[in-house]
Amino acid sequence: QKTAASDAQYQDLARLLVQKEALNVIFYDSVHYPLQSQSRDDPEKFIPLIGTHEIFSEQQLAASKDLIDQELRDKKNASDSESSEMKAASSHLVDPEQISAFEESWTKLHSPSNIFYSPQNDRFELLSSATSSHQRLESLVQYFGHLLQQLQTDQQKNDKLMQKVSLYNGGYQKRASKLQSDLSHNYEELQSSTEEITGIKRLQS
Repeated sequence: QKTAASDAQYQDLARLLVQKEALNVIFYDSVHYPLQSQSRDDPEKFIPLIGTHEIFSEQQLAASKDLIDQELRDKKNASDSESSEMKAASSHLVDPEQISAFEESWTKLHSPSNIFYSPQNDRFELLSSATSSHQRLESLVQYFGHLLQQLQTDQQKNDKLMQKVSLYNGGYQKRASKLQSDLSHNYEELQSSTEEITGIKRLQS
């Protein structure tokens, strides 16, 4: 009994959904494909077959579109005005010349030509703080050691890559070497045969 009641309930729900969809289709046809006696441009004469939807004329839709466009333009103008006001306020707070001078000083201070590595203090220091040429020499020796260590590390990576490449291309390299040897041997035989034929022709003549 419960199963029969549930089936009947689902059937009623499905019937209502089908009827609702059918009404929507009829209303859509009545709006977009009206009868000859009806005119959508004239709301007073246009009467939809069913439904309570409000019908707007093309003139009303165009006027609504103009209002929306005008509102978007007003918001954009307000945003641009607010942005320009913020820029003007920030320009009063910070002097552009001071920012430029600060950036120039920062660049000069942290450029590689103005700093050096001090092995004694184990840190980078300003070149102006080097009290003797001995400190600068130690810095150059330390820098050269770092470069040499980096070179050795790169060389080891290169060797590992070459080993991997040789594993992948080892067969091709052997085959290419053998083909090159065969090609050289055949070329030598061709030259020898050409010289023999030339000599025989001269003897025959």
